This record gives sequence, structure tokens and C-alpha cells, in this order.
Amino acid sequence: MLAKELTYQYQLKESAIASYLDVAQAAVSKYLSGKYSEHIKEIEAKIDKRLLEPYIRKLAEGKKIYANICMCTVCGTMNKFECAFTRINAAEEEETVKA
Repeated sequence: MLAKELTYQYQLKESAIASYLDVAQAAVSKYLSGKYSEHIKEIEAKIDKRLLEPYIRKLAEGKKIYANICMCTVCGTMNKFECAFTRINAAEEEETVKA
């Protein structure tokens, strides 16, 4: 979903998206072409895109840390728990906002 939003709403290139998400450009291309599993489609259907939009906007501005926050938001939404990584990212986001 992040790749779709960054491509269609913010017109970012696949290579930039791959860099932000720390994946190969080919993975972004495959995802954008719809060549992914039904399980991924089921997960996408459950995601509240409104929760991610502020983070996607920041990611589109080149603030790569927001990729992790997006992933944590999706994970937390799907799994209903908070992990240590979430707490670290929240602290980093707070520091970024202060700067």
C-alpha cells in the first residue's frame, strides 16, 4: 500500500520508493503490477489508510524514518500490540518533530 500511495499520489519513482522501504526496485515493480499473494491483499483490505496518510506524506518528502513508523502502524493495527521497535520509533519521531 505504501508503494501504491507513493507512486500514484506523490509520483515517486520505483527506485526512490525502494530506497525508502529498503527493498529492491524489482520488489516495488512486482507489487505495483499486482503480482502478490492473496494474503497480502487481505492484509491491505484491513488497513485503515487514514492512519498512514500523515506518515506517507512525510515519507514522500524524503523523511525515510517514516517508513518504519508506517510499518509499525500497520503491524500494530493488525496485531493489536506494541513492540520495542514501536517505542523506539515513537521516541525518534518525537525528537524529529522537536528539531
